[in-house]
Amino acid sequence: MQKPTESRFNTPAVHFTRMAATRTGRKKVAAAPGRVRNSSSPAPGTTAVAALKGVLVAVDFAPASEKAFRFAVSLLQNQREVQLYLIHAVGAHVLPGSEMSPDSLLLNMQIQDEHVKEAKSAMRQKVAFAKAHKIPKVKGLVVVSDPVHAIIDTAKQMKADLILLGNRRRGYRRGIIFGSVSERVAADSPTSVLIVR
Repeated sequence: MQKPTESRFNTPAVHFTRMAATRTGRKKVAAAPGRVRNSSSPAPGTTAVAALKGVLVAVDFAPASEKAFRFAVSLLQNQREVQLYLIHAVGAHVLPGSEMSPDSLLLNMQIQDEHVKEAKSAMRQKVAFAKAHKIPKVKGLVVVSDPVHAIIDTAKQMKADLILLGNRRRGYRRGIIFGSVSERVAADSPTSVLIVR
């Protein structure tokens, strides 16, 4: 039996496809990189992915959210009809006592603006990466909002079928996706949520 070609991304999506194909006990044949094809039926998960119209991935540029992003890229490669949305939520930056001092309030706004600028630059790189990996329909969003509300509201607005989140306790910076955001989104969102570990 020919060994399937390895994927360029070592992601759970690829491992899941291999396991599902193995458990069927049917003959496997090598296909495109990272994909296992059955000689008599489509690869496991192909029909489910094709049924998706929109996928939202929350990114904060920390390692855990990078896993979710790479998972999405692996999952949606060559799926030309699926819209991929990337969202980064910058929380309101408030310094102690800022409500009492106009100078502190101005500093807060400057810090927030700098965070937004950095996030937009990083988001452009994410969008370019996704397009380079055969995902033509991808849009990056940077918003100033509570992360949980931003993710849920954007998923509703864009009519996403699935939300992908990394599993983490804290983002790379206080005020940007932090805490148990993934658990809160999973609990409150009417959209299906997949937490990538």
